[in-house]
Amino acid sequence: MTVLTNAHTHVELNWLSRLCPGVAGTPFVPWIKELIQARWDLGDRWESAYEAAVEDSILELLSAGTTHVGDITATGKSVGPLLASGLKGIVYVEVL
Repeated sequence: MTVLTNAHTHVELNWLSRLCPGVAGTPFVPWIKELIQARWDLGDRWESAYEAAVEDSILELLSAGTTHVGDITATGKSVGPLLASGLKGIVYVEVL
């Protein structure tokens, strides 16, 4: 049995992947502020954006052969879909 683990995922933040720092990286504080601002800019649409991101992320994980995840959530939106996906792992709650 092959076990492929992604030990640090944020499946609900897939929609923000365009903000991921490049190889050289971005200083942490400006980067996290940009992520928080992008979430606030969604206004009332944040919930549907997170739900779609979770579904997209799970499909990406499964297509890559991932079997186990360590997901970090701020909303809990990933818990149900991850349980239903057949992936094994754990979901941590993140507090900023």
